[in-house]
Amino acid sequence: MTKFEIEIHDDLINVLGKLQTINDDGIELIIPEGSVIFENILNLRIIQKELEKSGKTIHFETSDENGKRLIENLENDSSGLSSELDFTEAEATEINPKTHRKKQRTVSLALPKFKFSGGTKFKIAGLIGVVTAVIIGSLYLLIWKQHKAIVNLVVEAQPLVKSVQIRVATNSETNTEQKTLKGSQVSTSTVQTASVPTTGEKLVGNQASGTVKIYNKTTNGKTFKKGTVLVYKKDDKTLKYTLDEEVEVPERTEDILQDPPLITWGEKEVDVTAEEIGNSYNIDSGESLDFDDFDKDDYTAKSTTKINGGSSETLKIVAQEDIDNLLIELEKSDDKTKTELQQKTSTGRKLIPGSISLQTTKDSFSAELGDEAENLELVREATATGLTYSENELEVLLDRLVDDFVPEGFELSTKDKEIKAEVLGATETTTLSSEQADLQVTIKAYVIPKIDEIELRENLAGAPLSKAEEILNAISNVATYSLDVKPNIPLLNSLPHNPENIEITVTKR
Repeated sequence: MTKFEIEIHDDLINVLGKLQTINDDGIELIIPEGSVIFENILNLRIIQKELEKSGKTIHFETSDENGKRLIENLENDSSGLSSELDFTEAEATEINPKTHRKKQRTVSLALPKFKFSGGTKFKIAGLIGVVTAVIIGSLYLLIWKQHKAIVNLVVEAQPLVKSVQIRVATNSETNTEQKTLKGSQVSTSTVQTASVPTTGEKLVGNQASGTVKIYNKTTNGKTFKKGTVLVYKKDDKTLKYTLDEEVEVPERTEDILQDPPLITWGEKEVDVTAEEIGNSYNIDSGESLDFDDFDKDDYTAKSTTKINGGSSETLKIVAQEDIDNLLIELEKSDDKTKTELQQKTSTGRKLIPGSISLQTTKDSFSAELGDEAENLELVREATATGLTYSENELEVLLDRLVDDFVPEGFELSTKDKEIKAEVLGATETTTLSSEQADLQVTIKAYVIPKIDEIELRENLAGAPLSKAEEILNAISNVATYSLDVKPNIPLLNSLPHNPENIEITVTKR
C-alpha cells in the first residue's frame, strides 16, 4: 500500500489528479489538519468511488478531529452518495433539571440524500451535477483566497529636521513636557590588568674583607675601637675600610745598645671590611693604608692578606613613580569594560558612552615599593555600571515632541527616519554619570499625507475597477498611484471582496 500525503489547500480536482498517477492497488491517503477536503463528506465519497472505478482501494488517515468524524461516518454509511455531514458548530449545553449538570451535544447538519432513479444515465448525470457543484465551490473558495489587489500610493513628502536636548535619568519617567527619558543601569563585575616596566634601580653585592697590620709609631700604647676607618688611596680612588673589632696596639720600642738606637714599631693584626660593596674594594696584600682620623706619622697600616670578595650589580626595583603610572594607565584602559557592559545591555537598549563608573573592590600589585622586579603588574577587581535607554522609547518621545511641527492632514513617516544622539558631557549646565546624562538628539524624517488604510480597504473591497479608480483619485495629497489586481481574470472586473486581500503601500516622491 502506497502512503500519499496531500497539501492543506489541495481541492477535490487536485487530489483526484494526483491519485490517478499512483500505480498501486492500495493507497493510504494522509490528509493534513484543516484540509479543504474536509469541507464536505462528499469530497471523501467521490474520491472513494472514483478509485473504486479504477480497481483501487483507499484508506483515509488524519489528525483533524472533524475529519476523523467524517471518515468514521463514511466507513459506517454504505448507502451510496447519501450521507450526513457532522460538524461541531459550538459546544451547546442544556441543563438537566434533575442533576443540574451541563452536558455537551453535537449539532449535526443533514445534507439532502440524493436518490437517482431512471437508470444509469440519471445516476451519471447526478454524479456530474455533484462534481460540478464541488468544482464551483472550490473555484469560489480559491477566488476568495487568491484574488488580491496591490495599491501603491505615491505622495509628496516634506523633510522635517528637529534637534532637542533630552535628559536620561534612572529616577525619571519618560515625559514629553519635561523632555525626560527613563533610563536604567547595567552593571558587570570586571577584572582589569595593566603592566609597566619598573624604573627604580638598586645596587646590591658583597663587601670586600681581609686582614691588616696596624703600626704604632708612638711611645704610648693605642686602643683602636671597632669601626675605626682606614683609607686606601691609589690614583683617583679613595676606599674606606673599617675595623671588625677593637684592637690594642703596643707602643714602639728602642734598643739603645745599638748605635744608632734600633726603633721597633708596635704592631697588631686585625680584620677589616670594606665600607661599601663593589669589586673596586678588592686590593692586594702589602698595600699601605692610613687612618682617617690620625696622623700617618703616628699610626699606619698595611694589608697582610688580599682584601677581596667585593662585588656589585644594579637591579631594577619598583619605584613610587611606577605605581603612580600604573594606576593612570589602568584608568585609561576601559575598552574591555565597555565591551562587557555592552554585552550585558539588552537588545533594543543603548549604552551611553562616557556614563561608565568603576567602583574598585580590590587592587593587587605583583610587587611592593622597593622590591626587585623588571615589570610591575596591577590586577584590579571592580564593578562597572553604565546608563542605558530604550531606543524605541526615544523614538516615540521624539515623535511626540515633533508632532506640533507636522502640518494638518499629514503624519510622520516611519520610513527613512534617522535619529542621532550625541552625549553633551559633564559641564556647568549638563551632566554625565551612570545615573543621568544629557543628550542632544536630532531627528531627520519626512511628513506624508495621512491616509486611513483600514477605511480605504473597506471602501475598495468588491468595488469595480472604474469605481476603485474614482476612490483613489479622490484621495488628497496623492501625486499618483498604481493598481494591480491578481489573478487577471476578465470575469473578475473588480477588486477582491475580502479587504484583507487588498495591500496598500505608501511611498514618498
